[in-house]
Amino acid sequence: MGKKKNQKKTKKEIVKTEPPKILKNILGFLIMGSVILFVSIIRLRLLDVPLERDEGEYAYMGQLLLQGILPYTEAYNMKLPGIYFVYALILLIFGQTHTGIHLALLFVNIATSIVLFLLGRLLISNVTGIATGISFLLMTLSPSVQGFWANSEHFVILPATGGILLMLMAIERNNTKHLFLSSLLLGTAFLIKQHGILFLLFGVIYVCWSYLRKTPLNVRDFALNVGVFILGALIPFCVIVVLFLVTGNFDRFWLFTFKYAYEYVSMVTLSEGITNFKVVFTTILKSNLTILMLSLLGLIIIWYKETRSKWIFCYGFFIASFLAVCPGLYFREHYFIFLLPALSLQAGIGAHFIIKSLSSNTLRTAVSVCIMTIVFVYPVLMQKKYFFKLSPVEACRVTYGPNPFPESLEVAKYIHKNTDTNERIAVLGSEPQIYFYAKRRSATSYIYMYTLTEPHKYAREMQQEMIRQIESCNPKYVVVVTIPTSWLMRPDSERLLMNWMPGFLEQRYTISGIADIISPTNTIYKWGNETLSYNPRSISIIAIYTQKDNPEK
Repeated sequence: MGKKKNQKKTKKEIVKTEPPKILKNILGFLIMGSVILFVSIIRLRLLDVPLERDEGEYAYMGQLLLQGILPYTEAYNMKLPGIYFVYALILLIFGQTHTGIHLALLFVNIATSIVLFLLGRLLISNVTGIATGISFLLMTLSPSVQGFWANSEHFVILPATGGILLMLMAIERNNTKHLFLSSLLLGTAFLIKQHGILFLLFGVIYVCWSYLRKTPLNVRDFALNVGVFILGALIPFCVIVVLFLVTGNFDRFWLFTFKYAYEYVSMVTLSEGITNFKVVFTTILKSNLTILMLSLLGLIIIWYKETRSKWIFCYGFFIASFLAVCPGLYFREHYFIFLLPALSLQAGIGAHFIIKSLSSNTLRTAVSVCIMTIVFVYPVLMQKKYFFKLSPVEACRVTYGPNPFPESLEVAKYIHKNTDTNERIAVLGSEPQIYFYAKRRSATSYIYMYTLTEPHKYAREMQQEMIRQIESCNPKYVVVVTIPTSWLMRPDSERLLMNWMPGFLEQRYTISGIADIISPTNTIYKWGNETLSYNPRSISIIAIYTQKDNPEK
């Protein structure tokens, strides 16, 4: 009888406790949904921001892929090809426009926040998940990390965090199939950008540690699971290697993604890197101060009794994420997107600690809610002008200065109008977005000038190849960009291309268009005969040259 009473009492207790738990879950979903909606409204308002250079590169390469042209054949760059396949898929689904690309980014951003929400819930609590997801959504909005542009980092962290979440679930349930799928995702993250290998290495180390600490140690189980994980991680890269071997393009793939990439990451000194880090991180800190303070709290109180068992995972994930920002010591703004999932998770742990510590009565609960509100409202208030007032072009100028990203649209319209589909153009400057907008193929495989002006051993050979390609193709239009940031010339840069360019243009071409960037809000455009009498008023110019005696449409 006593046992039956206890069983009945337990059932009653379960019935009493279930509704509040369900209500908490519903409340959590409502909060996450509200923040997702809020962030989506801001992103949709600025959906029309022009493409920047990296986006232009990915979009142009994706465009070529849709035409059946593999990377490293008609266009070179050092990124691994995963990002080009991602962009090809985006262009296929959302259309070949800059707004379509940014709409895809919105969905990827939301998907990553949901993955992080689930990761925080799995690791610690519902509160951790909510705060993690919100922190990520708000920090990735920030212009301090160029958050409105679809840089490759966004597309690395979605499969990386998805793989890590699946990895934790697989280890918990000892599910080898899920472990294999998680490593496939982490291998895909690496294939999108080389930096993704840090997340993959973290996964391998954590899987090894998780199975080695089990007692008694089952050597067969350890070898099977670790082997399956490594196999899954290798498959995406092996598929790409086989693809380029079969198509006879492996040499170019290897030259640009590994040999030249090695030269690229060896150019910045440690002191320059530290300076770069300070400058960029200071801006990120100012924009997201309260969330980063919450992240710091999370890093410190991970030793708290409720979260202590997770310290290996949390610190390992944070270290891997930080190291992913570091290759080459360039510390560009968008590189820090790699760090945001780990910082968001630590912020979630900090939020869990505050709410658990202060929620023993109504007054303390109100205080904890006020603290969390301040934490998440502060970044929005700090950047409210950017989020709610600036136009897409103004937002682009604030983020990228006088770079010719808005002007690329107008230049491309002119070229598209005056060329046929099969006619080629050349852009002497690092503005690959012009090729994408104009829907015209390049006369040269070099779509960036940086590759040619950097002080490395391949520079002269690359410039010679570019000159040969342009001269033999004889493109209908040549676009010359005189903006310094489109070349990044150095005192020790190889100048073969610069010395060749004036004579080539004078012999074969005549000027037919000018975009003169006078100020952030004023660009003067001149077309046709108007260009002959126009004297540019700034050094930030895009000049369009057409073949002599070429009748324009």
